[in-house]
Amino acid sequence: MRKLNVLAVSVMAALMAAPAMADDDGPTFDFHGCMRSGIGHYSHGGSVVSYDKKNVGRLGNEGDSYLETEFGSRLFKKGDTEFYLDTMLGYAANDNNDYEGTGFFNLGSGSSSSSMNVGLRQLNLQAKGIIPGQKDAVIWAGKRYYQRHDIHLWDTYYMDISGAGAGIENLKIGPGQLSIAWTRKSNNGLNYEIDGNLKEEGRPTYIGWDKKTGELTKSYGEWLNVNFYDIRYAGSYWDGGWLEFIATFENPESPDGYSFRNGDKYVNTLADGTVIKEDSTGKDSTGTNYDPRNGFQLTTNIVFSGSWGWNKTALQFGTHSWATGSAYVNPSRDLRDAKIYRFINQGEITPFDDKNFHFSHAVRYTYFDYGDSETEVDNEKEFAVIVRPSYKVNSYGRVEADVGLYWDKKDGQGDLQEQKYTLAYAISPTDTNWAQLQIMFYGTYLHVSNNNEKLKTMFDDQNSYDSAFQFGVQAEAWW
Repeated sequence: MRKLNVLAVSVMAALMAAPAMADDDGPTFDFHGCMRSGIGHYSHGGSVVSYDKKNVGRLGNEGDSYLETEFGSRLFKKGDTEFYLDTMLGYAANDNNDYEGTGFFNLGSGSSSSSMNVGLRQLNLQAKGIIPGQKDAVIWAGKRYYQRHDIHLWDTYYMDISGAGAGIENLKIGPGQLSIAWTRKSNNGLNYEIDGNLKEEGRPTYIGWDKKTGELTKSYGEWLNVNFYDIRYAGSYWDGGWLEFIATFENPESPDGYSFRNGDKYVNTLADGTVIKEDSTGKDSTGTNYDPRNGFQLTTNIVFSGSWGWNKTALQFGTHSWATGSAYVNPSRDLRDAKIYRFINQGEITPFDDKNFHFSHAVRYTYFDYGDSETEVDNEKEFAVIVRPSYKVNSYGRVEADVGLYWDKKDGQGDLQEQKYTLAYAISPTDTNWAQLQIMFYGTYLHVSNNNEKLKTMFDDQNSYDSAFQFGVQAEAWW
């Protein structure tokens, strides 16, 4: 806790300190964030579970506490020129105890290990109006949420290259604006070799070695470095409309001497240096070497809006590591010849004269073509749909129903089907399903039917259930 307090004090001090140069209006102070937390009961024992919400939906399906606190300050302003500092911390807890710390702590009558994670999400400086004739253009550097695109009902992102980086955005060129960025992330969970010596799956313990002798020379960890080079062009070309084109190039970099493997999950090294490779069953596993390949993704976003509501469509095509189905590439899988095709549509409308009624939806179809990649199947299709009608019954009360359905079909395997049904009552001053400031009472029914052995234990590691019910109370706020 002391380390956390020191970090918080340091952030606040940096934001409130007077800038070195005078500005027109003096520094500003902005405070934004989001939170969720609550309590609930799960029909098979214990607290609320969060089951595959990126496919069946988040409402009544979140079993944790989460908080983001964003502190920002305009440190300098002169005419159209501004310098803005943005910082954010993220906090995630599993709700097991009243005190959930970031490390081992003795509570007097007992002990508790770490059950909360604190992460630095954003720390960047943005300079606006520096380029002559481009008063809206921004030059930025640091750690940043970079122009993310999400599907709120599933609490997932279909385009997100956030991380440490630098770039320039909002350059006025023609009818639209151009943005260019370079960001990076790391990837772990890899099977890897160093000069032919296979190591255990996970984060490498050593990355230095003598290439002549093959002996390791250093003892610090390293993950696979993944660079993203991103270019975007966006603009409003019709009343209430918006169009964006995104091209992103992904470049995983492995240090000299590394190669990565499929198979080879467990490794034993004998006293004489002999390496014995075994899989989880104890049998020999040969595996195949591969190099993470560069990937490319194209995204088009089309938005319509009006007094009736709004609608957004996304079309995506990606290669190699982008074919994981999420916004995050995964070089730890051998997707050397994979491609992904994806269609997404989401929105919210008020279809009747009664503005108290809102109808939200999201639809996603994805086709994976794995080609000659080292995967269990040649192709995969998935389809997900979620609908959420809501009605404002009074100034501070809203009734919501949420239905999420998901199908996954893998070539040569059985279908996976998942369903979620939620009924909720929210105490809230807001009308829309997107502006969250509420205390919600809910009940949720979950069901799965499939032929996939990997989902045999759906809700815990010991028993096999095909359905479950949970109920609870959750607070949520964005500001």
